[in-house]
Amino acid sequence: MKKSIFAFWRFEYSLCQSPKKISSIFRMFEYVKSTCWLAFWLGLALSVVSPARAAPVFFDDFSSCTSSDFNVIANTAVALDQPIVLRVFHLPGRVSCTGWTFSGDAYLTQYVSGTPFPGTATQAIWLNESGTQGRMTRTVSGLTAGQTYRVSAQAWTDNVDESTALGLIFGTVTAKLNMQKGSGPQNISAEVCATSTTLDITFHEAGTTASSPVVTNISMENLNQPCKIPGYFTIGGTVSGLMAGQSVVLLNNGGSALTVSGDGSFIFRVAVTDGFNYLATVGTQPNGQVCHISSGSGAVTAANVTGIRVACVGTQADVQAVPTLSPMMLLMLSLTLLSGFGWRRRG
Repeated sequence: MKKSIFAFWRFEYSLCQSPKKISSIFRMFEYVKSTCWLAFWLGLALSVVSPARAAPVFFDDFSSCTSSDFNVIANTAVALDQPIVLRVFHLPGRVSCTGWTFSGDAYLTQYVSGTPFPGTATQAIWLNESGTQGRMTRTVSGLTAGQTYRVSAQAWTDNVDESTALGLIFGTVTAKLNMQKGSGPQNISAEVCATSTTLDITFHEAGTTASSPVVTNISMENLNQPCKIPGYFTIGGTVSGLMAGQSVVLLNNGGSALTVSGDGSFIFRVAVTDGFNYLATVGTQPNGQVCHISSGSGAVTAANVTGIRVACVGTQADVQAVPTLSPMMLLMLSLTLLSGFGWRRRG
């Protein structure tokens, strides 16, 4: 894609630098040179491809959680000059927290004093390991199977200044978000693959020391990118002949719309499993062109599909009929032209 677009604006650049190359027809207009530069900058702008944008799925700072049980004060992030002082509530069976279930040594905490919680949060979850491993789980629906999601959180260590980790389970996918010792709130994240449209996501204490994570501001976002884990495969191919400034919308099995804005390779944003049947079609044709697909259907056989071919060609311009004149009108036109020619000769 970039190759064809850069070739376009290099041509425009050379044309604007050398006005003598412009045909005599265009030389009649004084604004040709400015038009060339406009085309040059337009071509340069089109050569930049914007990545897919992430879409938020959920965010929780636990501000809706309530409890009145097991009210004690504790210091956390103890390596800081001003540790984070918080009030601790015991969770299992005694806390109302929309969307979440808790087990083991999981505690709701509220900010009291010292270094503030990150962002605007005033509550957090302490996933301890003093007894049974602390866990919290929620169900996430509306996912796109085969797409990559980013899970992020802000967390800090408890009253033991050691490294620790926040464990993550997302369907069959697991990850560990490591945390450093000797610091306050840290930004931690991991990218995971959705293997179904509805999955449980679980966070748990996963450190190997006596330290445990205190976590808040948990979020998930859809990166709109195919999964890159074993057992999942991408479907794509190449586009050729697409004119500068045009785009074509491709579909896979009638969905997964993908807009392609130039020649080159493409990959649908949803990864699939072995044996998946695919059918690539054109959803929206480019202006003034028609794109045809070859090798656009088949079944995934334990490998990425790269052989779909999309060839775009220009449509034939509509031929406008030449208006006809009556014999009288033709005679008058001929006399007018002849008289004008004679006037110029005498002049």
